[in-house]
Amino acid sequence: MDFHTTELMATGNLMFTMMGQPVSDVLRTTLDRAAVAPEQWDRVDAAHLAIAEHIARGEAAEAEEAMRGHLLDLRELYEEPGTWRGGAPV
Repeated sequence: MDFHTTELMATGNLMFTMMGQPVSDVLRTTLDRAAVAPEQWDRVDAAHLAIAEHIARGEAAEAEEAMRGHLLDLRELYEEPGTWRGGAPV
């Protein structure tokens, strides 16, 4: 099971878990992974690890802060020209 599925399931909210797969499918098929610098993927991996560690230790506030930072980083990545095949998804 991947990071995203694990985190969504941990919420206990079935709707989040169900919504995760279609979002993941869009990202997997339209994000041009080769256009993203390896350092960015290293930051994504580090963010995932930090979030998971906070959750495992029961540190809700720290997990939330790490997740917000991760999403802001991703927003910048997703807004970069050339990140998407065929233009950004709507």
